[in-house]
Amino acid sequence: MNVRSASNVMRDQMTITGMPDIHRWRPAERAKRIVIALHGVRSHAGWFHTLAAAMCELGIEFWGIDRRGSGAARDAAGADDPALLIDDTHEAVRAARQQVDHVTLLGWCWGARAALIATAQGCPISELVLAAPALSPSPNDELQRRRQRILAQSTSEDALTNPRLPLPIDADLFSEDPEVVRYISEDPLAWRDQPSRFPPRSQELLSRAIESIPKLTKRCLCLLAEHDLLINNEKTKALLGSHQIVVLPGGHAIILETPARIASCIRDWLAESPQESRHV
Repeated sequence: MNVRSASNVMRDQMTITGMPDIHRWRPAERAKRIVIALHGVRSHAGWFHTLAAAMCELGIEFWGIDRRGSGAARDAAGADDPALLIDDTHEAVRAARQQVDHVTLLGWCWGARAALIATAQGCPISELVLAAPALSPSPNDELQRRRQRILAQSTSEDALTNPRLPLPIDADLFSEDPEVVRYISEDPLAWRDQPSRFPPRSQELLSRAIESIPKLTKRCLCLLAEHDLLINNEKTKALLGSHQIVVLPGGHAIILETPARIASCIRDWLAESPQESRHV
């Protein structure tokens, strides 16, 4: 999680009518490009803070959207409807396009689902970046059983009396870095449980996201974590095989483990022409 302190990075929140405030990190000099990031289920936009600082040091402005019910938007209505993030993404991109010509959408973990769907719907971005995308879950048997058990609970009569259900993923599955695990475990804004209606709606978004992949007309970069315990990298490669794929060292929480490396990778990819894109 070590990123050199960036004293010239300005952080604030920006209000767009009808959606949660956007977390915004800006370099000292006016940026010509904005990256808009979507987070995972347990996380919130604050988890992008080190990546945002690293992007700003490269002269790129960074926005993070809290999914309704998460982070600073924890009290926002619609926490049980993850599809609202797609609508919020369209609004944020429209706002960004009023400031710059080049807007890149970044989806990490579960946020990759919303990013793919919004892009396929014609969201006016320039490029799409997926980081450790939650498109094909780990083949870990115990984790699969947890997911299936919670999904079954969410569609049973018990869901009517239990408005919240546990999350299937423990903090130590995100990373082998003790500092990152501690950050995730101690984060007071991280989800410890989820609305009972969230799991089936999230599954629906997964199906829509996978169906969106063949419809992509924008350049897409997929960053996979070499030691990801939550994602099936081989199946993800098969899903996104026609797009550029880069495998980076680290675990699922690569946005916290190696933010400077991710920022440089994205910067270098953005500088390439489409013909130069390649698998790594």
